[in-house]
Amino acid sequence: MSPKSSPSLRERAEAAARFLDQAGEPAHAETVRELAERAAGRRGTPALVTYVYEDTWRQVLADPTPTTELIEQGYAALLAGTWRPRRPARAKRGGPARTQGNTRFSKERREEVAQYIAAHADEIGWEPTADQVASAWLEENFPPR
Repeated sequence: MSPKSSPSLRERAEAAARFLDQAGEPAHAETVRELAERAAGRRGTPALVTYVYEDTWRQVLADPTPTTELIEQGYAALLAGTWRPRRPARAKRGGPARTQGNTRFSKERREEVAQYIAAHADEIGWEPTADQVASAWLEENFPPR
């Protein structure tokens, strides 16, 4: 069966929920429907990819503040003109390891950051992506030890 003719996640979840309803499990059916709705909502929120030092990422994960809130602080500082992301230094061979972190983040906010960057690239000195802005903020606020 080709991928285009396969039922969507929502269709499969609804079929599973109907099966559970018929089996006398309405609470489980409702759970399946709720999970399908949550998954559908996340699809509209793309992953923001940060590429930071492993120690930075460990510190971010250990911080009680949600990662999305930390990144939002950086975006707010950038948009207010109180902070500028530094261009990352080229990785040195044998230097500290870097890792990739993924966070769900509003597409609209990322577009707002991208528009600001495009308008202020000369002042900033380079034209980072929204992902690079997030990475720069995290590394500045959680420097590797």
